Amino acid sequence: MKNLISSTFFHPFFVGLVCCLSLLGGCQKSEIGEKPKNIPLTEVPTNPNYATLPLVGTKWKLVGFVDQTTNNVKSVQSSAADNYTLAFESNGDFAGISSTNTIMGVFSFDVSDSIMKVEKLGGTKINETPYGKQYMSLLRSTIKYEITEIGLKLHNESTIYLLYSPIENF
Repeated sequence: MKNLISSTFFHPFFVGLVCCLSLLGGCQKSEIGEKPKNIPLTEVPTNPNYATLPLVGTKWKLVGFVDQTTNNVKSVQSSAADNYTLAFESNGDFAGISSTNTIMGVFSFDVSDSIMKVEKLGGTKINETPYGKQYMSLLRSTIKYEITEIGLKLHNESTIYLLYSPIENF
């Protein structure tokens, strides 16, 4: 009799528990991370005032990864407004945020030749996304910069460069 009561009570309990767990599982976020969006470079807004902005003293936000062979921009959508930002200081330091982490480093540049070299790049690497890793790799290999009507371009030896727009002057 005791076994009959136990099985009568526990059977509906376990069925209910399994149903509740499956409902909770349906509430999980299905996609984690960033959603890249490819757009033609010609669709990126331009501003003639961008070309007059200084490298140092402007905070820059990544527009995306520009592929020079296709002239498409892989725009990485991020949930945080501060992600993929950089600010260069007059003492040669820079700081910013990658996809998930604070970054900092040292750079050198020559205004007359538009040469830039990232001497040191560091920061935490916790939960860095695949696009964050690509971003760090491209940033680390910067050899040239350009400030144009479309924004700041950080070039390296590959066919992909980083494109930023200004978000504030300080």
